[in-house]
Amino acid sequence: MTPTTDDRRLVTWRRRLERRRPVRERHISLPGASRPYCLATPTDPDAVLDETNPTGGAWHMPYWATPWASGLALAEVVLGDPSAVRGRRVLELGCGLGTTAIATLEVLGTSGSLAAADCFAETLVYARYNALRNAGRVPRMVLADWRTATGQETLQRAGPYDLVLAADVLYEPEDVEPLLHLAPRLLETGGAFWLAEPGRLTSTRFVAAARGYGWQGETREMERDWPAGAGRACVRVHRYGRLT
Repeated sequence: MTPTTDDRRLVTWRRRLERRRPVRERHISLPGASRPYCLATPTDPDAVLDETNPTGGAWHMPYWATPWASGLALAEVVLGDPSAVRGRRVLELGCGLGTTAIATLEVLGTSGSLAAADCFAETLVYARYNALRNAGRVPRMVLADWRTATGQETLQRAGPYDLVLAADVLYEPEDVEPLLHLAPRLLETGGAFWLAEPGRLTSTRFVAAARGYGWQGETREMERDWPAGAGRACVRVHRYGRLT
């Protein structure tokens, strides 16, 4: 069988991943997915955590190398409500390995589009590879740090969006205000912001602040043993449909 263009791209991108570090496969089954996802991930996520920030500028811990429960939960919510996603212009902030991006592409349809943003260039390489391998499509990859003025300008220039997704992006107290101010500016009138978070102090502060700003929506709590080594966790998925 003659290799397709996508086959050749996958081979090339896989070689790029493996030139940087050893790679392993993780299989993830999610309710609503057409089939299990096979994610390429760094073999040793702890080695990634030991590295300095490869992008320079503001320093962030490189947590992207592990499938986290919040990303799996957000992917499941996307798969469970395809009518809220199909045909929309979607942006994911902090795409990580690409689990939520794969789910979004699976339900998006040909009339919709997805941009996947992260502040780590290597993350985007993994997400791009995993998306093409599992969904047969590639999001528009955006290297941007939403916490910085430059990153916010980059993201806003490409908008507005109908739906913004974010899973487990709040770690430090200084993350709260930038996301509170950025999310409404990224959205089309009537757009929605879906945030998955595991109840850390910073994310709890964000949710309280969003309530104080008058954001309206619904929250789904999901507690279970998550696949791909993510362990047991309780994730709250907030679907804000009105941001003021």
